[in-house]
Amino acid sequence: MRAGVGYSKCENAYQCGYQVGERAIKSGSIIKPSFALGFCTKDLEVDEYAKGLRAALGNDATITGGTVVGVIANEDISHGEQAAAAMVLQFETTTFRTAFVRNIDQNAERGGCELLRRLDASPGDKLMLMLYDMVKTRVTEKQPPELNSILALLKAYNASGVPLFGGGLISDFDLSPSKLFYNDAVHSKSASAVVFNGDIKVYTTIMHGCTPLDGAYHTITRKKGKTILELDGLPADVLIDEIFQSTAWRRELPVRDLTIARNYGAKYEPFREENYINRLIPGSAVRGKGIVIPEQDWKVGTEIQFMIRDNEGMIDSTLRNTKKLLQRIKADDKKPVLGIYIDCAGRTACFSNSIQEEASIVQSIFNNIGTPLLGFYSGMEIATVNGKYVGQEWTGLLVVIARN
Repeated sequence: MRAGVGYSKCENAYQCGYQVGERAIKSGSIIKPSFALGFCTKDLEVDEYAKGLRAALGNDATITGGTVVGVIANEDISHGEQAAAAMVLQFETTTFRTAFVRNIDQNAERGGCELLRRLDASPGDKLMLMLYDMVKTRVTEKQPPELNSILALLKAYNASGVPLFGGGLISDFDLSPSKLFYNDAVHSKSASAVVFNGDIKVYTTIMHGCTPLDGAYHTITRKKGKTILELDGLPADVLIDEIFQSTAWRRELPVRDLTIARNYGAKYEPFREENYINRLIPGSAVRGKGIVIPEQDWKVGTEIQFMIRDNEGMIDSTLRNTKKLLQRIKADDKKPVLGIYIDCAGRTACFSNSIQEEASIVQSIFNNIGTPLLGFYSGMEIATVNGKYVGQEWTGLLVVIARN
């Protein structure tokens, strides 16, 4: 397997796509491109970008990707500005299969099942990487956005036996919908996936960045759909007013400094980041009654904790977990071939008010070992927690493919 990454800030979308593809081919010494994973910001015309990428790679390569908040590459990190990046792969003994589905907003569970059927995935496959348009309906002045259900999309996958990772795509910090491209077609409300097999080994780790506000547990006592109306018998939105000593958070979409989470470890044991699943709060509900959450799975009786953003902990988690992952690869006598970093858009320096760009830690480490790195800023990160595929927020998911 050969891998190369290209990056460009060219303002002409077609030329940008061509430059990205050409530079990826050159950096990876690729002769015959097999597969490309590419992303661009919404400022670029995504269909023209995909055409330029196709022109650089030729007609035989499979291409997939979409519009994102920003991109991460060996060369640079960009968000809030026009940029694009792609990873191009050439397979020799590794095989791959791809699939694409539309209209996941109409029935996410049915779309997920159809995607899995088209992939014909089996327990022998080494890795499945999924991308999907995270936003079902746009944010308005009166209500937060409605998100496509990742749990419905993934419902059939836990029985597949295939390690699954991926990300929910958004186009900006305001949670605007994304556009996905698959070969020569561009669609909204869609999902794509690729399955890899062959003589490779996949390593993953999750970076966190939130810590419990005060250690207290709160029980959901009343909810409707994706809206938590009461916690501990009290209005959920009023409880957050008290935490902030302000109602200003109600105008944030999503809420920036507070999340909710479930602890899947032992209650009251010392904090262990890997036991937590964090969920963002897209905003307060219509007319300010309750708070909206991305999924419906947390029922009445579920215990949750409020979490606060911890920039120092975020930086430490990224450095520590990236180094540990590469140490595992070395201990197994493997060599990293490529890295894919799916990083929550909330972890960007501009959104988290961090002095340091967190993704630059991963970038620097991969540059030091001479390994291609492609990443994008996401709205949701798909990973395995407690043996099940789940969607998380405020995390960074690093996937590394290694060989002997």
